[in-house]
Amino acid sequence: MAAASRDDTTLDADDNGCHRGHVFGILITALVVVELSKDILFSAAHRDWLPALLWVCQGMIACLPFLLAKLAPKAAGFDIQWFPASRRHWGWFLGMAVVLIVSKGLIAALVVTILGQPPSTPFIGPVTPTGIVFWAVAILVVGPVTEEIFFRGFVLEQLRKLTSSGVALLVQSVLFGLSHLYARGLFTAPALVESVWACWVGLILGLWRIRFRSLLPLVLAHALINAGAIVPLKARYDQAIARANQKFPAISAETTFITGPLRSDGYPDYAAALNQRCSRGVTPETNSAVLFWNAMGPREILDSHREEYFRMLGVGPPPKTGDYFINLDEFLVQRKSSPKPAAAAKETETWYDAYALLEPALRKPWSAEDFPVLAQWLAANEKPLAMIVEASRRPRRYDPLVCGEKGRLVAVLQPVISLFHQPGNVADALVARALLCVGESRVDEAWEDLLACHRLARLLGQGPMALDASVARSVEESVCAAERALVEHSRLTASRIAAMREDLARLPPMCDVANAFEHGERFTYLDIVVNSCFRDWPVSISGLERAAAYWEKDGFPDLAGELRELDTAIKPLLRDIGDGAVDWDIVLRMGNSWYDRIVDAYRKPTRSQQREAFNRLDEELRRLKASMRSTTSLHARRTGDRTETHSERVGQVLLAMFSPTITAHAELDSRAKMMFELTRLAFALEAYRADHGSYPARLTDLAPAYVRKVPKDLFNNAEPRYCQEGNGYVLYSVGSNEKDDGGRGFQNGSRQAGTWEKDWDDLVVRVAVPE
Repeated sequence: MAAASRDDTTLDADDNGCHRGHVFGILITALVVVELSKDILFSAAHRDWLPALLWVCQGMIACLPFLLAKLAPKAAGFDIQWFPASRRHWGWFLGMAVVLIVSKGLIAALVVTILGQPPSTPFIGPVTPTGIVFWAVAILVVGPVTEEIFFRGFVLEQLRKLTSSGVALLVQSVLFGLSHLYARGLFTAPALVESVWACWVGLILGLWRIRFRSLLPLVLAHALINAGAIVPLKARYDQAIARANQKFPAISAETTFITGPLRSDGYPDYAAALNQRCSRGVTPETNSAVLFWNAMGPREILDSHREEYFRMLGVGPPPKTGDYFINLDEFLVQRKSSPKPAAAAKETETWYDAYALLEPALRKPWSAEDFPVLAQWLAANEKPLAMIVEASRRPRRYDPLVCGEKGRLVAVLQPVISLFHQPGNVADALVARALLCVGESRVDEAWEDLLACHRLARLLGQGPMALDASVARSVEESVCAAERALVEHSRLTASRIAAMREDLARLPPMCDVANAFEHGERFTYLDIVVNSCFRDWPVSISGLERAAAYWEKDGFPDLAGELRELDTAIKPLLRDIGDGAVDWDIVLRMGNSWYDRIVDAYRKPTRSQQREAFNRLDEELRRLKASMRSTTSLHARRTGDRTETHSERVGQVLLAMFSPTITAHAELDSRAKMMFELTRLAFALEAYRADHGSYPARLTDLAPAYVRKVPKDLFNNAEPRYCQEGNGYVLYSVGSNEKDDGGRGFQNGSRQAGTWEKDWDDLVVRVAVPE
């Protein structure tokens, strides 16, 4: 069977009665099939099925050359000689093994010199003991046999039919190197190092194949190279055994916080627990969400979730198409594709930017002649907006959290909240329509829309998450700004102002942000620990580098830098403890203690006490992150209980990764509350002007006839700043920085004037009355 050795000759395909084009076509086909199969294998999250799929893939690759040789023996035939023709070849085998081992050490040293550290190689394979055993067999036995048959047995021989042995050897080694890019993530540092090393190995093994022909020594050398994976695989196996035997987290108030409902596998179902809390006492007749979705249509809800979503609401899903609300962004897109009306010709350059078109209509009264496109948008949405106003009169809002048995609460979709992040959402539409009514002197209609926005904000705040509270406060701030424009540009009578003030007084309070942290945010964190980290540690927290690259590409360098810091801190921890020695009860108790402190900080009686508590939490979180980056404390405590030490460190890592932005939510809540109080004061000042013909000299002149007492500025516990300006006035709070910026807030910043860097954040009501 053995063919005569040739060092520099070309195996001429035409000499064998086969055209070179046929050889080239079959070779390309084989390479494409192999790469596609590997692409499918490594691009899917197969987890514990990966070894079985790898075996199937490698089996197909090993059989492919024989199948092609059977179908086209002249074009695809190749020589298989397993054993060396001479015993002396085994001596050359030992020399080849020494060269490979030494060169691997040299390449590793070169990589460390260039990068400053070994490239990280996260474990991609399975996490169960059985899966790891099959993975080891695939790496040490199946892989070497398959790759030697395909690359050195088939590819190299086909290339030698097309060109000289030297060129064929070089091309084959490059192809072998490129095929290993998949193993560590395409074009990452580990992938490139792996590819360069594989290219070198392909060159050495290809030389043997050309010179000595036999494949068995190549398989043994290949297996010897891959044997370096035995040590990490053994460590992974030991960790998987320890993980399989680890204790299930205790179901108690101190650990999981809830003792039911449970999933079918016995784990707490936090999404179901939140749904139970939020739906308590809600019926389809009292739930604003029912009318909301009849106005919006069901398209924002995933098809796979839609039936379950509306079943939990207690109603049937609305039709897919109907007279539903259309946001401004989509309205402009549809308008672009239709013939341009002459009346709107001057606005064509603003169609592509909904925000630019909408912004002025949210700050001051306007008319249909000012913004005809906006007027047409509002007219097109008249029916759904009427239903939204009706929905705002209902007392409750319950939107189900649907994530399925295997879903995670952190990834659950909130279609209502996503709608309010779109340009020209229903809140923007109501505010814009109110200011249109003000511009056309239809004050009563404007007031109904503004009250609907207030009610809508309070309904949004009933959601279980901090994101619900944030969106609610944003809506509240926007409607307060519109009410200040109404006060400034409408000459209201004393009786009308009194009725408006009574309407504001009857509004229910905004939901407490602390509730979102006590349950929604806490449950999200505990769900991550119990249903992700406990099951899949450490795989569940890997991939931070990929996440950092994603956020950096999307224009969030600060978030990307924070993720990379966490990745750097986590790697030593993973190397030290793997996934075996963690007491998850300790991790859960740490998380509950942390959220208890957050809730306690929110419920402090004064803002100064709140801020002091938040500062302590922020400082502790900074110390926690600094401690997490250091391995000194971890090594120093190894003489004690390793499990306790490792568990505390895991708890620190998870808190650093998933602890919410406490202060930001608190500041947004304080801003919304203060803007509402300033708006109420603006109505009181307007009532005073209606009775006396001018505004008061001091805020204290409003008490007790117009306000029971002047409210304090939430940010410094002093009276809000107030002074007359001409026939008008300026009223403001000092804002989060607690400094008097002279009535200048964020809106006064200008990039051209270099004032964006200024720390101006006063909350301002400025009313200018014409002479």
